[in-house]
Amino acid sequence: MVAPRWLKLFTCSVVACWSPLAAQAGEQTVVVPLQCRLSASPWRSCQMVVEQLGRHWYLELDGQRLEFRHNGDGRIRMRRDAAGWQEVDSHWEDESLCWGQVCAKGEIPLD
Repeated sequence: MVAPRWLKLFTCSVVACWSPLAAQAGEQTVVVPLQCRLSASPWRSCQMVVEQLGRHWYLELDGQRLEFRHNGDGRIRMRRDAAGWQEVDSHWEDESLCWGQVCAKGEIPLD
């Protein structure tokens, strides 16, 4: 018996939609070396630690930990060390990705 074409397309669509989610469920923490800066300070070596791609990551820069959370609705929150969470806007600036006054450049994993 041959499956109808619509069933094949539906099955492929479901698999294509759910495969990335299944892959993310077993995702490992990734550490990426970057260049970062705070406000107008000079660029310095830093690292991005991605705990959940596109949803939870942090930057380690000069002994500081800048933590970021994105809940999927377009808003990103940032927390510096033990300070409270604040909402930040993300934008591109001179080939770097910035969240508020914090910018990073290099091989930034976006998705």
